[in-house]
Amino acid sequence: MNAPRIGSLCSGYGGLDLAALAAFGGEMAWHAETDPDAARVLAHRFPAVPNLGDITATDWTTVPPVDVLTAGYPCQPLSAAGQRKGEDDARWIWPHVLRAVRVLRPRVVLLENVAGHLSLGFGTVLGQLSECGFDAEWLVLAASALGAAHERKRLFVLAWPADAARVGRSQGPLPALPPGERGQPGHPAGQAAADSDGEPVRLQPVRQPRGEQPPLAGHPGPGAAADPARVGEREPADQGHAQPGIGQARPLARRGGLLPTPRASDGDKGGPNQRSSGGDPALPAAVQPQRWGRYAPAIARHERLTGRRAPEPTEPGPNGPRLSPRFPEWLMCLPDGWVTAVPGISRAAKLRILGNGVIPLQGEAAARELTRRAAA
Repeated sequence: MNAPRIGSLCSGYGGLDLAALAAFGGEMAWHAETDPDAARVLAHRFPAVPNLGDITATDWTTVPPVDVLTAGYPCQPLSAAGQRKGEDDARWIWPHVLRAVRVLRPRVVLLENVAGHLSLGFGTVLGQLSECGFDAEWLVLAASALGAAHERKRLFVLAWPADAARVGRSQGPLPALPPGERGQPGHPAGQAAADSDGEPVRLQPVRQPRGEQPPLAGHPGPGAAADPARVGEREPADQGHAQPGIGQARPLARRGGLLPTPRASDGDKGGPNQRSSGGDPALPAAVQPQRWGRYAPAIARHERLTGRRAPEPTEPGPNGPRLSPRFPEWLMCLPDGWVTAVPGISRAAKLRILGNGVIPLQGEAAARELTRRAAA
């Protein structure tokens, strides 16, 4: 089989694309991203890959076919950091993602969003995928379950045509998974991480019983809460709670305090007093005035995960130390300079696109586990 060709919707800085490349191999065929700063990163890192731009205005019948289609569609309609208008939000662009799926009919669709999507709009997504002939598996995975210094729970979905004969212009089964090495692209979902005591934390696959999975749209209704018990859950969820998905995080008393996850607002609203919607310190506040403090064990785990030392978390600013974009870039497990070394992007824009991005190692681990489930 030829190397898979990967197409990317709502690409951001390419985090989900890096995950798909590591999990499935292959090459990027095209991106689709409208944010000019994120597009600069894509053009710098993937100079030969075209950017289709606005997916709401794309004629998919003219787009080259792909084997794998990724989409980290905007989370603002779904996140507790916003108003959670769901499908009533103008930024809800899932219908345009679905249109691309229907026309291109790739062998694999890899989706990513906030965990809060489970309780808002997820029934619609699953139902509409089913209506156009796609089966799906999904899980919620916390980056901290892999050894990251912050929780960042995210929902990942793998979908594929139920009838292989209906696959579009690319025929065949799910792409094979290439082997990987810890700390490098190819990090396997089942690899053990180490906690602050040096004990291995094995990531045990947890398959959700069919009877407990979110219903399809129409049962009881399009857009109904897929997991009613979790409606209103904060996003990200409380850091001390067990994490469903690939693995269960150890209690904070054992693992050490987790840093706040990078957010899009860290640039334009960042400061020593910044708080999340739940009242917890945001990342710019957590790294001031002391360097690591109670976060030292989490930083040490993250250094082992990424294979490199943590950069300085702050840089000089006009009113004193401020969050350095290189620090959330490291927290997102990106190569040094992936975003921050790209010319022509302001500090605030770097922090914004980093806060909106996907952790490649997290996406890859989810893709590998979901592919294993789909093939079982």
